[in-house]
Amino acid sequence: MNYKIALLPLLVAGMLASCNSDEEIIRTNPDYVEAGYGALTVTLTNPGKSLTKAGEKLTDVATAEEMTIKSVAFFVQTGMETVDSEEMAGKFGAYFSTEEPLSANGLQEELDEVSAGNYTAKIRHQSDGWADPKVIVIANYAENGLTETLKNIQRWDDLANVRTLALAANPQTPLLMYATQKIGAWERNGGNGGGTAEATFELERLVSRIDIHNNAYVNGDESKGFVLTSARLVRSKLHSYLLPENASIGSIDVATEAFPTSGSVVLDNGIQKLDTLYAYENPNDEASKATAVQIDGTYRGGNISKIIALKKADGVGMTGDPIALARNTRYVININPAPDSTDIVWNIQVKEWAESDTIKVKPVFPVPAIEEVDASGITGSLSWDAASKTISTDGSATGTLSFHTEGTTASVYKVTYEYDTKGASIETDLVATPIVEAGTPVITYAAKVVTPFTINVPKQKDNQRVPMNIYVIIQNGGNEEACDTITIESRPNYFGTELKPVLMKNSTTGKNFFWAPVNVGATSMPTSVASTGDITETCGKLFQWGRKVGFAASTDAVTTTATLVSDTTDFESQDTWKAKFVTSGSDWLSDKIDDLWNGGSEATPTKTAYDPCPAGWRVPTFSEWKAIGAGNKDITKEWDSLAKLLKITGVDGSTLVLPAAGYRNRNSGASVSQGINGSYWSSSPSVASAGAVGFNSEAALHTSSNERANGYSVRCVQE
Repeated sequence: MNYKIALLPLLVAGMLASCNSDEEIIRTNPDYVEAGYGALTVTLTNPGKSLTKAGEKLTDVATAEEMTIKSVAFFVQTGMETVDSEEMAGKFGAYFSTEEPLSANGLQEELDEVSAGNYTAKIRHQSDGWADPKVIVIANYAENGLTETLKNIQRWDDLANVRTLALAANPQTPLLMYATQKIGAWERNGGNGGGTAEATFELERLVSRIDIHNNAYVNGDESKGFVLTSARLVRSKLHSYLLPENASIGSIDVATEAFPTSGSVVLDNGIQKLDTLYAYENPNDEASKATAVQIDGTYRGGNISKIIALKKADGVGMTGDPIALARNTRYVININPAPDSTDIVWNIQVKEWAESDTIKVKPVFPVPAIEEVDASGITGSLSWDAASKTISTDGSATGTLSFHTEGTTASVYKVTYEYDTKGASIETDLVATPIVEAGTPVITYAAKVVTPFTINVPKQKDNQRVPMNIYVIIQNGGNEEACDTITIESRPNYFGTELKPVLMKNSTTGKNFFWAPVNVGATSMPTSVASTGDITETCGKLFQWGRKVGFAASTDAVTTTATLVSDTTDFESQDTWKAKFVTSGSDWLSDKIDDLWNGGSEATPTKTAYDPCPAGWRVPTFSEWKAIGAGNKDITKEWDSLAKLLKITGVDGSTLVLPAAGYRNRNSGASVSQGINGSYWSSSPSVASAGAVGFNSEAALHTSSNERANGYSVRCVQE
């Protein structure tokens, strides 16, 4: 309500009833001020349309709400002075627009808005001394809950200790404003003090204003850019002092929880804007109390919540000195597209309320932090190693591991396999019980997106427990390359034994792959090889190339007089030679069947029905033998001349042990060189011969191409 009341004559008449001459003057001249009084007509303005440093006019920076004044308080202090050898005391006075006009603490003329953001008011102050007359103006005190606090002020110096009310959210309009100046026209200067005076006060807002402009938004295709959904302040100061010169502002506590979301996102010429977040001033010189801005939204379809700290750019990132939030200062956070989506950089320029401080931001996508791991579901044969983030198992049991991730975006995941690359050995129904279950991401205080996860450790098939690594890769939703990994490491015993497979390095590809610890048909590790008798238990069986059935490694002959195989249809079941060693001068296959042990190629081998290796294993190719040292003198091999064993060093201190089991002769089927030589088949054929490797009395593994009718040892590799 805007109106002026000129009831000064009534007030003066009441105060100076005996001064008839003054009464008459007041009746005829409303601007008259009797001796001992000062009348001050003020014009109140506030910034918002000021000039830039270059002198360019800025418009529409301050909002109408930011320029609104609904209540105003004036505090006046005049000083003691000596006049004609007489000490004249100064006086403190307080005047409020919420008091009745012309009352002891009311205004002489009520607050009046003369144009947008410009107001006038008039006060009247009584004093004897008029030295150094000062006035402080506080605007919008009533709307900010300070009426009773300010009315209790009895001394000028007490104003320095007045604090605003504690906040539960960002400050809101109408904003608290402040201004002060000396009223020179009231000084005595050889005449009477007080009298009429006019002054213009340019008010300063007690808050900083923060605007957010999202230039990374792709209008028309939100999946390609950053979509700003909300923003709020983190560690905002809970109070502010009314007077800016108070030195203890840094000691004021900050909010322990992020303030509620403030403002609304609007689209302006293709740019998302969320303007007018207000915060009390903060020097930001303590990290634990530094006010920051939390922006929330989506990037590449994943939730993102980011803390934007107010720091100077140092050419690398946001590790420079802090920038204080100053009252009556405006900051604009410009979010810009990042070319690599891997880091954040920004710079800040501190200007006036009417100008823009620019913070250039590129989205950052750090590795999600894995927190609060619950390993209570990892029991029995399962174990959890927190340092390496590895679940160890022998493949015989199931279990669960729960945790959550914390990051700037919602975490996503993918599952990959190593060694058993297709996960063929897994028994669990991965549809009913997936290896990973991800819960709903939740954005929490301090700009963290928390995503819950449960890992279900699968069981492997009883007849196909093979080495495998299951990698659960936890990824930042905005950048899949920012990831951490939890490994399920299954290391079961090799089929039919109590032995672990041997991890060998492929010298050709550089990748590791597993080899069986013993030959096909063996059940225990050989410690030595006898030159006579049956050594099958430790050295395995001997196989003619391409056959599924093997024969004992023994000096006892096993022969048959059957003709060469010509009918290749299910030939292993033919009674004339089933389970018997087929004698042949060169090749036991009359029609040169070359794909019995490898239905693929040398580079991409495929296991067939005639492969003698257990499930999950196959006969190695010639190239795979070469990869661990066959025909390569540079790969170290050790010959144990007493035990008749050739040893090749594997990965992590493991050893591949090849016994000198000898072979069975193609012509007679008789055992040859038992305890002297070792001969091993590959799955690679060559007309009437096949790729083989062998050794004898030296630390070397030779390559050769031998007749397929010979009976050699078979050592398997993992499929």
